[in-house]
Amino acid sequence: MSLPPRYYATVAGTCFLIGGCMEAFMIRTGFYERVTAIEAGRLEETREEREAFLAALKAQVEQKTGGPLPPTLSQEKP
Repeated sequence: MSLPPRYYATVAGTCFLIGGCMEAFMIRTGFYERVTAIEAGRLEETREEREAFLAALKAQVEQKTGGPLPPTLSQEKP
């Protein structure tokens, strides 16, 4: 037993409308600004850890290869 195509179109349209309303609500309440600020704070908190890990990894690779990393892999800013 299959349902008529009109049923599927109605369900898809209703879901689209509900999703649009949810997005409008999140934009209106400032949800995305808050999430962006929280994520920026998390990245700032872990910056030192990430830089220390990268330095240790770079030193380990240089030790194993016997020389400095090529410029494309070193990620040092010119």
